[in-house]
Amino acid sequence: MLKDATGGYFLLGRRGGPDDMGAYVAAPDEAATPGMRGSYTDVFRVDVTEHVDTRAVGIPTVYGTESVDLWVSWWVHDPVRVVRTDTLHGWHVILTHLTSALRLSPPRTDWQEELASLLGRLSDQERKEISCVLRDRISALGRQVPGVAI
Repeated sequence: MLKDATGGYFLLGRRGGPDDMGAYVAAPDEAATPGMRGSYTDVFRVDVTEHVDTRAVGIPTVYGTESVDLWVSWWVHDPVRVVRTDTLHGWHVILTHLTSALRLSPPRTDWQEELASLLGRLSDQERKEISCVLRDRISALGRQVPGVAI
């Protein structure tokens, strides 16, 4: 990455991807020559190779927090942003994002899906009986129910 006197950034090479082999992607010959003619104030080296790491994280479940090993593969796809944000340790950014994203997920059970599936397979008589039970229970709780006087 090059930065000129006006604050513009110029990428020498190409953006990162999971198939890049070297730690620093070399610029193609046809792209490097035009970029060398300006007056640049700073040079930055950005690692765009794939990084792989494993981290133990706690995931909330209906039984409490469960520890799992999370395998993460990441790479820089926007070197200009890395330089502008002065990011030195990308793994910390990734880990912070993943940890917060995993904590936003509430524990999930499948009983709601099973119940919805069961309700969809009820006969007309079974639906009427469940409706009567629900109506009577809601009425007993003091809530207004159509067709029932409190």
